Amino acid sequence: MNRISRLRWWWQSVWGATMAGLGFRRSVVFGHGRAVGYRWARPGPPPDLSKVQRPAWLPPDGELGVAVGTRVVLVSEERFAIALVDCVAYSSGFEFTISYRSRDDLGREVLGFGLPPVPGRELEVRIEYPDGHHASSGTEAMSAHYEASYQGREPPSPSGPIVLPQRGGGGGNRYEQTYWCWPIPTDGRIRIAVQWPAAGIASTSVEIDASAIRRAGLSSDKLWSG
Repeated sequence: MNRISRLRWWWQSVWGATMAGLGFRRSVVFGHGRAVGYRWARPGPPPDLSKVQRPAWLPPDGELGVAVGTRVVLVSEERFAIALVDCVAYSSGFEFTISYRSRDDLGREVLGFGLPPVPGRELEVRIEYPDGHHASSGTEAMSAHYEASYQGREPPSPSGPIVLPQRGGGGGNRYEQTYWCWPIPTDGRIRIAVQWPAAGIASTSVEIDASAIRRAGLSSDKLWSG
């Protein structure tokens, strides 16, 4: 499976989880090709998602961020390795990429396809901030935001840190997934743990410098004022 197919699978998974939380149900249409869509499964008309305000805790569009330079190997085995790379800090949070490299091609049994997500199939990331607050990767905060908008309520701010899957994909013998972490950390150390049972990776963790992330994020320039 090539990189574009992996990226398409990831997008369907993350977007589909949000749509399912709102009340949309996935449908597949076969004809001259295969199309994946969503149908409204609640009483009344579906919400106009284009009018839903973008969550304030997502990566800021008006910043390019500042590279922190953190690159560390979490696991290095005979047949595969996994590392944390490309850490970039913003004024409100930071992102990093988990990079998986293997001597062998990634098979369908590693990633799988479609919805709903199968426990153990997906790469899981957990972070612990210097103050002890922690979070695991997932789309619950995004789903809660859209659900509140649908109900006419003010979307809630997350009660704690979030780890939101962003862009990702792979093919052949590599796979990469980027995560957005909110908010920007306080000074100290951040522990980041990963596990991926489908790829044979048990839970393993590493500590990185939260102070360096905070300094970089607070120096991130705005592209425009206002």
